[in-house]
Amino acid sequence: MSYDAAESNALELLNLLTDIERGQVKIAQFQRDFVWTIQKSAALLDSIIKGYPVGTFIFWWTKDRLRSVRDLGNTPLPETKEGETVSFVLDGQKRLTSL
Repeated sequence: MSYDAAESNALELLNLLTDIERGQVKIAQFQRDFVWTIQKSAALLDSIIKGYPVGTFIFWWTKDRLRSVRDLGNTPLPETKEGETVSFVLDGQKRLTSL
């Protein structure tokens, strides 16, 4: 079986976006506001398409619930079922919001 890094990265990105839609990835209220311009977000997408490294994301995985959680950009995040693990974004919020 051959390994294609581009396909692997695309699958990981798709899985991440699916987890966001399911409410398993959230933004804690203590994160700073999203301040990127359209041009900065477009440059990120251009880098992804070209296969350039775009940095890492850091998550805090917990079953605890924070009292205050923000939406991801203009996308409201669904509630997570009691007892399910949630990944709170500690680093990479702007990149995730752009995606």
